[in-house]
Amino acid sequence: MSLAVYMLKTFSLSLLRLSVSDNSAGMRSTPTFLKRKIMNTTIEKATELAIAIIKVFEDCKLTAYKCPAGVWTIGWGETQGVKKGMKWTQETANERLCVRLKEFMSGVLKSCPGLQNSPERLGACVSLAYNIGLSAFERSSVCRNTNNEAWIAAANSFPLWNKAGGKVLNGLVRRRAAEKKLYEAGDL
Repeated sequence: MSLAVYMLKTFSLSLLRLSVSDNSAGMRSTPTFLKRKIMNTTIEKATELAIAIIKVFEDCKLTAYKCPAGVWTIGWGETQGVKKGMKWTQETANERLCVRLKEFMSGVLKSCPGLQNSPERLGACVSLAYNIGLSAFERSSVCRNTNNEAWIAAANSFPLWNKAGGKVLNGLVRRRAAEKKLYEAGDL
């Protein structure tokens, strides 16, 4: 079973209830069952898109290492609770990515509820939040501009997050360009 399929099967209905309310913009007269179906489709596609970006830019390393920002990291870029000398299996790394991506998906939707109808923008924002952390994402101009429906300004804010440890990193420049392009695809 692929990582994306596994993750999609583990999404709970509570995430859908959290992110889809009867007063959601653009969905006011839509029946609840249809809202859930629309939201589920958005989450499925956004998950696939976020995983694709994460897997391109986060090598899966099964032994803990210090990232360029000096933070202990393991698996697909996991930093929570990681200590020197930790080792994971590939299965553990994949499962942890699924668990954490659900957390980030929920956090991004809570911060930017308007993304519930745009899998491209949601996927780009989840990838960014996974890399910089939810609290940094919530304070970001990407989040602020998204909530103000300033789509171009939000897209142009992705490249601002190109540093680790105060240094511009080529990998982050490329990742932000990919996230920006995905975000802009939400306009099509």
